[in-house]
Amino acid sequence: GGFLFFGDDLISSSGVGWIPMFSGSLDSHNHFFRKHYSAGPAKLLFNGKGTSIKDLELIFDSGSLYTYLNSEAYEAVVDLVTNDLKRQKLERATDDHSLLICWKGAKPFKSLSEVKSYFKSLALSFQEAKNLQFQLPPESYLIKHENACLGILDGTEVGLKNLNIIGGKAQ
Repeated sequence: GGFLFFGDDLISSSGVGWIPMFSGSLDSHNHFFRKHYSAGPAKLLFNGKGTSIKDLELIFDSGSLYTYLNSEAYEAVVDLVTNDLKRQKLERATDDHSLLICWKGAKPFKSLSEVKSYFKSLALSFQEAKNLQFQLPPESYLIKHENACLGILDGTEVGLKNLNIIGGKAQ
């Protein structure tokens, strides 16, 4: 029993949304997640608008730094962010090998606040709780080096199949 709070701001109880977390176990193929917690299926939003990605089964794992999405959701996020950045004059940084997908501006990014001005928020809307969203502002899904790199990885490529993990950076 207990409560799990996301974010680092103190919020009055009137601004708190509640959703039950379901505990479960995964099959032997994913034995490293014997016990997990999920808020049920969610749909992905980009810049406050719905996307085609629905029914994501999400597991919260503070022990994973990165967030892992199944291939369909991962590719949708990459496409949404990349297409939005075309207007921002940012391009893919193919010379940055810190993570798989990075973007660069005319000059190296100096701060996270500079990076935030280019990127839109993601959100997960839980189907079990009406109007409850887990917000992922740019600082929750990007990692700043000289470039801005996506802190979301393709979970299918690393053997997670259809499992979606919300890692510590996003939390």
